[in-house]
Formats: sequence, structure tokens, C-alpha cells
Amino acid sequence: MGHIGALSAKMTSSTLAREIVAKAKANGVNLVLSTDSKIADAFSNDAKTAYAQNDNIPDGWIGMDIGHDSIRAYREVILGRRRSYGMILTGSSRWTTSLMAHVP
Repeated sequence: MGHIGALSAKMTSSTLAREIVAKAKANGVNLVLSTDSKIADAFSNDAKTAYAQNDNIPDGWIGMDIGHDSIRAYREVILGRRRSYGMILTGSSRWTTSLMAHVP
């Protein structure tokens, strides 16, 4: 696993994410995941920000939102009107649980 910055994913979150991906694949669902993030050096309005691949967030930095590559990928899916579900890995685990309820 690559660098994920100041916040670490819990093993249970990682296991749940793998289960979601497997369930989506088994049901032919196009699951689009964020590949990059807008990152910050602190959780503050005054924080320095940058962009990084999700598996290469520097130590001490926090993934705050999706990055430019992910925005383009989501836009392509939405405009293409394909059946898909998006999951932002830099968000709350509440989103992951909510997403799982919508995967057939």
C-alpha cells in the first residue's frame, strides 16, 4: 500500500472497500473511484493545499477532496449516462456505508 498522509485508513475500512469493489464487479456495476485528491497540510482555512495521487499523499498532509483527474473521470461517467456509483475515499466512512446500500 502507498503513502496516505497524516490520516490512516483502518483495516476494517479497507476490507469494506474491497467488498464493495467485488460486489460491484460481480453485478456489472461501473464503480468509479477517486484516484487523486486535493490535499492540505492542516484541517484549516489557512492550510497550504496541493494535489496528489491517493496512494502518494505525503506524511503530514490530509486528503480533503477529489482531485482534477477524479473530477474528469466522474464528469465522463455522468455525461456518458452510464450506470455508475462514485465513492470518494477521502470522505467520511458514512459515505462508504451509504454507498454499499445502493450497490445491487
